[in-house]
Amino acid sequence: MKTLKILSALIISASMFMACEKEQDKKASQHEEVNASSKKTLTSNKAMGATQAALEISCDGTCSGTDDACGMRIQGMPVEYMECDCEGCSMTFSGIADLPYDENLEVYFEVVGEDLNNHFTTNYPSQTPRISSVSIYKLTNSNVIIHVEFEEPVANSLADVSFELVFDESGSLIKKQKIECSGGCDDEGESCRERYYPGSGAVECTCQGTCAMTVTQLPTGE
Repeated sequence: MKTLKILSALIISASMFMACEKEQDKKASQHEEVNASSKKTLTSNKAMGATQAALEISCDGTCSGTDDACGMRIQGMPVEYMECDCEGCSMTFSGIADLPYDENLEVYFEVVGEDLNNHFTTNYPSQTPRISSVSIYKLTNSNVIIHVEFEEPVANSLADVSFELVFDESGSLIKKQKIECSGGCDDEGESCRERYYPGSGAVECTCQGTCAMTVTQLPTGE
């Protein structure tokens, strides 16, 4: 089993969080819902910019002695490391399509690790989902999109959740939000999930119907 150490030396420093506006924390519980009849597209900045670099982290193969696909899990809060969740797997770092590859983007996962854990605890209290992959996109204007695919414990179906990080010119985190799509699709063959466009930085829901986007503002730190 291979493990991925998220090196504390590379983690965005605590000063990033200290510089955040207190007003953002007050908005931590606020929700912005995109109506189901709308376009279901989020572009937090009018010109978020094209994707500058991307990284996908996953565990490939099957668990030893079974046909179960490999998954990942996170350890420690704040996140200490990610690891494959069974023997016989291989953790891989790869590019996404023809986007520039940057292995160092892994450090951004540390910023949302606790938020992802809270998402799992709230929505799946009886059993923690297995993470299938983590995709990290860095945009040209210092925005970062983190897309996490996971297997729902009961339904055994693929689900996902996304996070957006916004940094100012000094590198301080000024906004963090969770993006999720939920509801039903008019076409039974489709699933209600998020879709990311590397060219524009836009995030949208994948189908028509009751599928709608919810954007939750998250605290950026103390």
